[in-house]
Amino acid sequence: MDWEAEQAFAAFMTRIRHFRATHTVPPGIREWDKAGHLGRVEASGWFRSVKELVLHHTEPCTAERWVGFALTLREVAPVLELGLAEADATLEAFRRAAEGALGRDGRPWYVSYRVRVGVK
Repeated sequence: MDWEAEQAFAAFMTRIRHFRATHTVPPGIREWDKAGHLGRVEASGWFRSVKELVLHHTEPCTAERWVGFALTLREVAPVLELGLAEADATLEAFRRAAEGALGRDGRPWYVSYRVRVGVK
């Protein structure tokens, strides 16, 4: 989408991972290996057939959308919930960098989704 916005995202996530490694973060929701999703659906025996589709589309990505995306990632919320001033400052730095890179109108963002479909 934009190299500066992506660089800011990478720097933000590096800091979030650092905070996770250096602070006690409560365990999150149980996670399943994404690579095994299709096999688990198939092995359940609930469906006649299963397949995986990869869909994509283009949408505008503003700084607000880019930061919002980061906030949906499972690694981020538990760190911000700790109330660390450094984590809050890291989020604000990311927000400012995203605003500088993407401007008011944003840039086109090419988004891909993996969809697992089971037919009964």
